[in-house]
Amino acid sequence: MRRQGSSFHQFRKRIPLDILDKARGLTLALPIGNEVIQNTIGAQAVEITASLRTRDPNEAKARQAALLAYLEGVWNSIRNGPTRLTHKQVLGLAGEAYKSLVGDFEDDPGEASLWSTAAKTNAAVLAQGDAAVEKWFGSTVDQLLALHRLQVDSDSRKAVIDQVSLALTKASVRVAQYATADYSSDPVVDHYPAFARPLEAAPKPQPTATAKQTISGLAGGGGGVKPRQRVDQSAHMKLTNALHVFWHSSWNMTMHTPLLKRTF
Repeated sequence: MRRQGSSFHQFRKRIPLDILDKARGLTLALPIGNEVIQNTIGAQAVEITASLRTRDPNEAKARQAALLAYLEGVWNSIRNGPTRLTHKQVLGLAGEAYKSLVGDFEDDPGEASLWSTAAKTNAAVLAQGDAAVEKWFGSTVDQLLALHRLQVDSDSRKAVIDQVSLALTKASVRVAQYATADYSSDPVVDHYPAFARPLEAAPKPQPTATAKQTISGLAGGGGGVKPRQRVDQSAHMKLTNALHVFWHSSWNMTMHTPLLKRTF
């Protein structure tokens, strides 16, 4: 089914009754094709609704499957409590951010001065403290966690933000080296372990669904999710474009230094 006035396929999924109250107010990072859509579940919501942003039925099925997997992880996290990441897992996620950015710009790094300036901008952000770092890196980290269908505790999320901020700064230095024709062995990349997803606890029993969830949606129900923010995401690495947006905004800000002080 397509929403009236739209040619895109729609996704609708009822929120399980056993976690409905706890789910309301939660901000989701919905993976939809080449994007991550950040939505907040409304106070009266009983279902998740979203445009699949495609007219192709096969692509719609693939996007539906990705959304279902993500939401199931969120529901289990609510039932079992958020996941605590180990130090190694945090570094593994940071390594993914590093490798994605460096790999994407390895062949055509552009001008070294831009990357050097981006690294300096990062350093200025890091020096301003947690609030600035959250605003600058938080969205990128939320995307990264969403790609792995992770809902983590606040300490783990902060640890990932801290490590990703350092990893992206190091990545900018590495790409700057590429731009100066230095393709010598990377001393940083091997420091990062491969990310191993935490073992999931067996889901607790839940009430039998009272309605079906399909691309064409569910009949009845009310509420929904309130759009908050849309962030681009790569179709291949599912992170590269997000990092592109992040770094291009970094370059724009460094071209107008006063903006850095006004933003935070």
